[in-house]
Amino acid sequence: ELLGELGRGGSAVVYRARDLTLGREVAIKVVYARPAAADDDGVARLAREARTVAQLQHPNVVAVYAVRRLRGGGLALVMPLVPGRTLKQIVQRDGPLPPDRCERILRDVAGALAYAHARGIVHRDVKPENIFLD
Repeated sequence: ELLGELGRGGSAVVYRARDLTLGREVAIKVVYARPAAADDDGVARLAREARTVAQLQHPNVVAVYAVRRLRGGGLALVMPLVPGRTLKQIVQRDGPLPPDRCERILRDVAGALAYAHARGIVHRDVKPENIFLD
């Protein structure tokens, strides 16, 4: 059950939703295929990456509960709903962060990236709006 939109980017929209079977709130990221290709290679690549990421278990990596191909050629990723705000939202609201807080955040991000890299996964979109602080 879709509860509302959480955010939107160039190729995806993230919704707040409720898993009616398990009774928990989740985030659903809907990635749209480019209109020029019904069998978009980018969506196929993202589906493979999502299946790989779903196997990661780390406190600083968002889990992937499910991956579903959409009829229009896109993809839906079902993930836990992360409480809190993105690093981008926090910096926009509060301004520059104190050095000790920056260090804690960077250690967590680096730990998650090192964990993924050790398993052959490279995150190709590390940016403040993809870092959630809870």
